[in-house]
Amino acid sequence: NFDIIIEKNVNFQPLVIVALYSYLPPRRSEYADAEIIGWDTFKRLSSDVLDNSVFLVHRNNEPLFFSYGSNVVKSPTKINVQVNIDGVLKKLLTYVLKSNTGKYLFTDNQNRKINSNYFGKLVARSFKKYHKSPISINDLRKIYVSRNYDKEVKYTDIEADAKAMNHSVNTAMKVYSKKPIQKSKALKKPSSFKIN
Repeated sequence: NFDIIIEKNVNFQPLVIVALYSYLPPRRSEYADAEIIGWDTFKRLSSDVLDNSVFLVHRNNEPLFFSYGSNVVKSPTKINVQVNIDGVLKKLLTYVLKSNTGKYLFTDNQNRKINSNYFGKLVARSFKKYHKSPISINDLRKIYVSRNYDKEVKYTDIEADAKAMNHSVNTAMKVYSKKPIQKSKALKKPSSFKIN
């Protein structure tokens, strides 16, 4: 219950990290650079800024989506990718946005911007806090792919998740998945996935 958490004045950072990697297809460490920005400001940004930034976009402290710039991800994309926020994650981020007046979603203990290496350590510590075992970002990506695909999984499902997770289909099949993948022409996208 989030209301109980609020009353206890809990540090939200570990909880938000666990939620991000539990409710969305797990990205790499792009969240280390995530800036908080209002919808009206976001709409006025130049293409160059959008292509080179990661944003948590909100309207009146209600989170709408994450925007991942095409140039800031490990595997550059032709277009910027937006992933919608809903459900439990939306409720949690709404609480965070109401209390966070800073520029960045994640900071160190002195409220300074963090780098991807620091963020990776935060992820492991956060999962240890809530799941009793540290889990790396790479392991979270493997777990997501392996658990979400059964032996009947379609190639196009892998393709949609690969876009959401910013890796190739080849990487999904050879690195992350431990199960056979069948090719199919049917297209299915994750409900949270949206292309700008």
